[in-house]
Amino acid sequence: WTDKSWRNDTKPSFEVCTGPMGEPVEMWIDYPEPALREIAGEPRFGLYRRNADDELEAIYTGEDHAEAMEHANRETLACAFAKALAHQLTPDEWQTMRLTNQTITPGCCASHDHLDANMVMLAVWLTYRGDQLIARGAITDIGDDLDHVNAAWTIARERYMT
Repeated sequence: WTDKSWRNDTKPSFEVCTGPMGEPVEMWIDYPEPALREIAGEPRFGLYRRNADDELEAIYTGEDHAEAMEHANRETLACAFAKALAHQLTPDEWQTMRLTNQTITPGCCASHDHLDANMVMLAVWLTYRGDQLIARGAITDIGDDLDHVNAAWTIARERYMT
């Protein structure tokens, strides 16, 4: 993560990842004690994606550290997957895939028209998620993490590949 805090910010912010077109995803973290927060009722954790107008779109806001981290991990995997596809496709293939994904059946992805996107996801998963989970002994392969992988794939398709 990259510290993106500014001196006038009341809480620190970090760039978690960026999408293939440079879309930043940011995590804002406030004080654990609600009474110390500048804005009453503001959640401690906020994970946001910046849109084309440089406005923040909430991915997750809440008090749960583990849930905030799970959303950040899914978004990181989604960004890495979309970037890997962008690098393996020609510019024309990337554009065609993105345009097709705007009208294709939900749950489908036009990336498969150009390459085996499952192998791209496997390579990305091994780099960004697999090693840390396998080392803990909780997971032995990508099949044990399919809920996470499918969520990241959906995020990538809807947010970075259309």
